[in-house]
Amino acid sequence: YKIVLRSTEIDIPAGDGDYAVGASYRLPVDVHVLGIIPHAHYLGKRLQGYATLPDGKRQWLIKIDDWDFNWQGDYRYREPVFLPKGSLISQHFTYDNTAENPRNPHSPPQRVTYGLQTTDEMGELWLQVLPSSAQDYAILNRDYGRFSIEENINFYQARIAADPLSASDHTKLGKSQLALGRQEQALASINRSIELDPNNGEPYYLLGMVSVQNKDMESAREQFEICVKNQPMHLGALNGLGMIALRKQDLPVALKYFSMAERADPENDAVLYNLGLVLVRLGRSQEGVPFLERALAINPEKKSAAELLQRVRAGSR
Repeated sequence: YKIVLRSTEIDIPAGDGDYAVGASYRLPVDVHVLGIIPHAHYLGKRLQGYATLPDGKRQWLIKIDDWDFNWQGDYRYREPVFLPKGSLISQHFTYDNTAENPRNPHSPPQRVTYGLQTTDEMGELWLQVLPSSAQDYAILNRDYGRFSIEENINFYQARIAADPLSASDHTKLGKSQLALGRQEQALASINRSIELDPNNGEPYYLLGMVSVQNKDMESAREQFEICVKNQPMHLGALNGLGMIALRKQDLPVALKYFSMAERADPENDAVLYNLGLVLVRLGRSQEGVPFLERALAINPEKKSAAELLQRVRAGSR
């Protein structure tokens, strides 16, 4: 499982020789750390990663006192490092933005902020960890998933601060806000994205999902249709239109959209199941069976597909 600690609020004044950033994540389960990747650019000075164990002791994961961007890489431990539940994994990076730093890309030094270019700065610590069981994996995935979305919000807010006219970043910020149930904030971000680029499909899909959450299916249909007009192979909007038609028992329209969604992504088990279901309900069971079989081949745990397939084979719908 991949865990990333990321500092996006980087703003290093010219002449600052010991600017520091950090981030932390508390483990909800036991893990073994298998590998680690620190990342900064030319102003990186000291890069540290460590865990504070539940008993207060510090377990070092990586410590680089003289960072060199040209020697960056990933590191794997000879023996996995065990970290018990409750351990706080921390990233602590410092930066040297002075003329004394021979790697400083700016002469004379100038203010440097977060960004993806090497003349900007970044601060990331990637860890590859192995939970002790499938149950622990699920707990970690759920807990870190929420943490990661929070980090994404910080990330896209930092990018928007650097480039307020990036429609794509406003869309991604809105999507992350929506994932955490922050609907009012999400709508502001999504609508700003549409103002900047009205021809993109994704923001309209997100507006459609807001309407679904608010149980306004007519508004959802309208937004999904605009999305598909702008982006004809948008999987989510096509599937959404199919689901709305299925809900209204408009099976021919549902078949149309699910068929389009299957062409957009032939390996999506949810779409394959929906397509098989509509064909069965239309009395075209033999045409639906291959789609149900494909859905099960991709996701053997999909009980709805297995149950429907069993009923079809037993001769009932």
